[in-house]
Amino acid sequence: MMYARVRALCVLAVCAASASAATTFGPAGNQYTASEDVSNELQYSAKMGELHTALSANSWDAAKEQYLTYFKTWAVGVSSLSGDDASKVKAYFVGDKKNAADYIQMSLDGTAPYTAGTADAARQEAVQKTLWDDVAVRYILSHASQGHWDKAAALYIGDMKSSPYGRAQKRGNNYDTMTNDVANANIDAIKALNARDYAALLKSIHTTYAQATLRYMHKLDSDKKAGMGEGTTAGSPWDHEGEGYAFARVVAPYVSAKDAGGMDAILAEYTPGGSIGDRLYCKTLRVLQGAIPDVTATSNFGTLDKTEDTKCWEVASFFAPVYTSSSDVSNELQYSAKVSEIYTALSANSWDVVKSMYNTYFKTWAVGISSLSGDDASKVNAYFKGDKKNAADYIQMSLDGTAPYTADPARAEAVQKTLWDDVAVRYILSHASQGHWDKAAALYLGNMKNSPYGRAQKRGNNYGTMTNGVANANIDAIKALNAKDYAALLKSIHTTYAQATLRYMYKLDVDKKAGMGEGTSAGSPWDHEGEGYAFARVVAPYVSAKDAGGMDAILAEYTPGGSIGDRLYCKTLNVLQGAIPDVTATSNFETLEKTNPADCKDTDAFKGSKVADSSSSAASLGCMGVLGATMLLTAAAH
Repeated sequence: MMYARVRALCVLAVCAASASAATTFGPAGNQYTASEDVSNELQYSAKMGELHTALSANSWDAAKEQYLTYFKTWAVGVSSLSGDDASKVKAYFVGDKKNAADYIQMSLDGTAPYTAGTADAARQEAVQKTLWDDVAVRYILSHASQGHWDKAAALYIGDMKSSPYGRAQKRGNNYDTMTNDVANANIDAIKALNARDYAALLKSIHTTYAQATLRYMHKLDSDKKAGMGEGTTAGSPWDHEGEGYAFARVVAPYVSAKDAGGMDAILAEYTPGGSIGDRLYCKTLRVLQGAIPDVTATSNFGTLDKTEDTKCWEVASFFAPVYTSSSDVSNELQYSAKVSEIYTALSANSWDVVKSMYNTYFKTWAVGISSLSGDDASKVNAYFKGDKKNAADYIQMSLDGTAPYTADPARAEAVQKTLWDDVAVRYILSHASQGHWDKAAALYLGNMKNSPYGRAQKRGNNYGTMTNGVANANIDAIKALNAKDYAALLKSIHTTYAQATLRYMYKLDVDKKAGMGEGTSAGSPWDHEGEGYAFARVVAPYVSAKDAGGMDAILAEYTPGGSIGDRLYCKTLNVLQGAIPDVTATSNFETLEKTNPADCKDTDAFKGSKVADSSSSAASLGCMGVLGATMLLTAAAH
């Protein structure tokens, strides 16, 4: 009986048979056993409990004494730590972005904006959470990077309350990411500690503190609705600002590496004082999703309670324009969610499920394109007929596995991208042309992942056309939606899909260098062909109007099967530059990563392209560089 009780206590906290024996700590079924002395690291969370008591009682003299006699050594020591995290932290927290020791000292001293008396609630939270979370995490990651896994584990788990483990438990409850009463982030973190997996440990920690950073923005949104803010009768949300800032410090160096402006905006909102910004939860979510998608896109991140109905699709980020709908757009918003579902089924190669989903939901959308109104609809319906199949026939052919879509990778990409991109764009432009701007916006933004907005984010990253974590094409598209500017919206959409059309030709060039092609031992690039064809469909009616031969050649190259043509990136760039110069000549289009347009100067054109037919002399073409009038015209290989 006594043994059972001792064992139970071991599960809850720490079990050590003697000073020299192994120390085991962590939750039942997912524990860590340290073989070295970690008493110093385990003491940290215990001391945090004592400091928490002093701060909660507003006993500043006691809090300062505890800091000076114990915690200051830890805080100051952050600047001397080693490892990748330590390097990032030291490079980021300089100047106005104070390092941990200076930030804590400012809060203890009551220096503005952490003003004594006025902002004591912010001071308390800043001191407590910076020590509990920010400082502890820095030592955990430094120890892990140096192979001191026992020390890292002891600091992470601690007393399972006043430690990062304890914080993850709180956030797991808030985001409904618990398994058997243990936060999924904690389960993964302890697995990572046992496996000596630094990357997995870092991801688990970032999950917790991205959740925390986001949660307190939601609290500020609620505070604003309650009329709070500096100078208001309701007062300022000092505690939420102090907590949020400390939590945000943990992920700041990593988020800032991808979206410096977004991270600066988050820290500015969490700085005590002033008015409260608008729709902070949604804006912060967008920054986190753009900067650390490996964290936010996982099931371990979850959804914060009480936010399920938040209309974040209308909000892009701190810097992109916001679109506010005044009408019911639930049907349009559902589209991207359904695309996400069919994407999952396609990824699992579950063709029966895919066909059922298509027939019960998507087929109505695909078939309906032939009945749409507007300038785009007219062009699309005039272009896609016969061998150039309309969307419904093209998808059905791919679902049925009819040649040339007999290969599953090509089929999967054709179905997914035609629904995600081509079909969605047709309805967006039709709605916009008829003045149904709310519907157009809802389809464009959607869940901001499986929508044209999400596609533009991907291409913006590939082409270096992002501003504060948002694709320039998306910024311009949302501006156009608000301004009810059809031409500007069309241009933004064409920017994204011209980029996509060109990118997959580059991929085919790479595939050819790798020896790929039908009948080769390396195999065929089915997926790249399927994706490329679907993306090219979006701009095809417009490019073909200026260069029918060039567009035909692009579609022929993207048709699955056969050998791969030569220098496809350059040839496609020539076609796009000639057919839609209003798109390709802008700074929003830019240059695809790993490419240099200057390398295309000696590239022959697609046979039948107007780039080839526009002049009889190579010199006048600028991109041919062939002596005399002799030109080698490379036919489409497919």
